[in-house]
Amino acid sequence: MIKCTDLPTLECKNNFSARSQPLSVRELINKECEKGFLSGPYKIPPFNYYRVSPLGLAVGKYSGKKRLILDLSAPHDDSDNCSINDLISKEDCSMTYVRIDDAIKVIRKLGRFSLCSKFDIEAAFKQLGIRKDQWHLFCIKWCKEYFFFNRLAFGCRSSPIIFDNLSRAICWIATNIYKIEYIFHLLDDFLTIDKPDSCAERTMALMTTLFKRLNIPLAKHKVVGPCTVIEYLGIILDTEKMETRLPLDKTSRISEFIKKFLNRQSCTKRELLQLLGHLNFAMRVCVGDSDDTDLTDDVNSFAVEKSDFYLNFEHHKYIPVNGRIRCIES
Repeated sequence: MIKCTDLPTLECKNNFSARSQPLSVRELINKECEKGFLSGPYKIPPFNYYRVSPLGLAVGKYSGKKRLILDLSAPHDDSDNCSINDLISKEDCSMTYVRIDDAIKVIRKLGRFSLCSKFDIEAAFKQLGIRKDQWHLFCIKWCKEYFFFNRLAFGCRSSPIIFDNLSRAICWIATNIYKIEYIFHLLDDFLTIDKPDSCAERTMALMTTLFKRLNIPLAKHKVVGPCTVIEYLGIILDTEKMETRLPLDKTSRISEFIKKFLNRQSCTKRELLQLLGHLNFAMRVCVGDSDDTDLTDDVNSFAVEKSDFYLNFEHHKYIPVNGRIRCIES
């Protein structure tokens, strides 16, 4: 999806997130090389011309899991050199994502005790390769050694939609070949829903067979079901009680976050957006038109560009949140 691959050689400096944790970066690079996702090391790049983008290290906010990120939007503010992401159309990469309401509608239709199963592809983006004639655009440099990604990279604008095409193909095969009627996906996460009196174990077996035949590995610890209580998209679907609710860890996390604000008179725009982001997520299980409401809209419309600018609470309206559990049958 890259418009032009004939770019002049350019080497960008690695991001601070990577430079500040060299041991973690080295360990992750070694693992990527061992799995065949990253080619190298090379003392001299195996290309006539190439692009070295900044390497970054992303750490999961709650899981603590570390992952290499390639900053393909670099260089920033450089009129002489465009980034790799600049060469990929935003319009071509726009996506629509499945909503929790899509699953709820099916559960309402099938009734109480509907059976749910969940599947997750292991190392999702790494299951798809990068075209060989584009390898030179996905280089990194670490400790004076060069490497290049040969699989979809985190940080590339087109990676999500390219992978989503694979996921959509899997859903098509499941529906049209294996006759699995209700299946949803969000990138690498798949959910199937069966009637209460059906053989959901058969659906589980068929999905497992499908992934095996396509030579797509599943993350075994994330394969769940068939069951009547399952977590999907961060929300618990309970077909026995016919309700949705937040997992306990998310409820505790949101409560702790709110407590930090109780005795404060002001906060930064970034902090307020974080708080409203938590509440936005919680509203997905609240009674009412929660899916059509975004609490961050008003904050994002403030004439404040810097996220560390302080906002005073007394000048802004309060937004009531109904905390009742959302009933699937309503």
